[in-house]
This record gives sequence, C-alpha cells and structure tokens, in this order.
Amino acid sequence: MLRQAASCRALVQACRLLGPGVPEGVPALQAAGFLPAAAPATQLPVSRAFIGLPSPFETGESKKFHEQKVLPYTPEEIYDVVAAVEHYHEFVPWCVRSVITARRPPNYLEAELEVGFQMFTERYISRVTLHPGQAISSSVGDSTLFRYLNNEWRFAPGPHPGSSRLDFSVDFAFKSALYRHLANVFFAERHGW
Repeated sequence: MLRQAASCRALVQACRLLGPGVPEGVPALQAAGFLPAAAPATQLPVSRAFIGLPSPFETGESKKFHEQKVLPYTPEEIYDVVAAVEHYHEFVPWCVRSVITARRPPNYLEAELEVGFQMFTERYISRVTLHPGQAISSSVGDSTLFRYLNNEWRFAPGPHPGSSRLDFSVDFAFKSALYRHLANVFFAERHGW
C-alpha cells in the first residue's frame, strides 16, 4: 500500500485536533529533527553502500539511537504531542493507522500501530506507559515486524522559561533483513547515515 505523507502545513492542521497549545509542538519536533519537515521520499535509492560496504544498519540485527534537544516549548506541550498516540497516523512518517485498543487507568495504554513503506505494511501492538509531563515509554514484544522495540521520551524544564529538554532513546531489532534494509534507507534519509 502506497501512502503519500502530508505536507508540513497539513501536519500542523491535523495536530490542531490535539487541543490548545499543542500544535506548536509538532513544528518543534520537526525543527529538532524528531519529525521530518517535508514528506518522505517515495522512491528507494539505488544504493547506499560505499564501495560495496554495507551501511552500519545492515551489519547488525539491533539498532540503538539516542538524542537530546532543547526546545522552545514547555515539557507539557511536547508531552501532549507525544502522548497523542491515537493521532500518530496524522503526523508520524509512515504511520498509516493508530488506534488505542486498551486503556488501564491511570497511565497505561495499548495501541495498534500500522506502518507502511512503499508496498510494505505491518501492524504491531505498542504498550505505552505515561508519566504525565515527565516521560513516556513504550515497548513492542515479538511481532511480525520487530523482535523487540523499546523507546523512551523524557521531558524536563529547559534552561529558559517556556523551554524544555527532550531526551529520546530507542532500541529495536527487526525480524527481517528486508525490513532492516528499508529502515536503513529511512535512517540514511533522516540522519545522513
């Protein structure tokens, strides 16, 4: 299934559903490099190797990524965007469906997420723990797409009033070499690998 990603303006308009003060969070995540500012490419590059050497992503089954940023929005504003899992399909690249399947008060939910890239579409269940205004962690156990996936977002007051320190980490492994390759293409586009 092919999916055209929304333009930056459409992303912000879609995020207006999240409530007052939240739409600014999406451009902040885009400016910080956590979300792309433009639609992702729909063509696979012919090659990403240098003299036939595989990229770092193709050499192992697992991938870890960690990034910290200071953003000009409060921790609560950024938290509200990341916590809106049911809206991910509106602004997260390659997420074509996001549905909350279970809620357990006060701070736990499960969501079925569907991701699509080119002709590939896969679904998985994400288990999400919310710590309002402070952190969000999620995990995916054995699924058709992942061996595992664990990520964490931490939000703290920044150095200036109305700013925040955002700390993001993810650790995951795909089941398939094909999906590892497609993820390599994504990371090459996003991070210049």
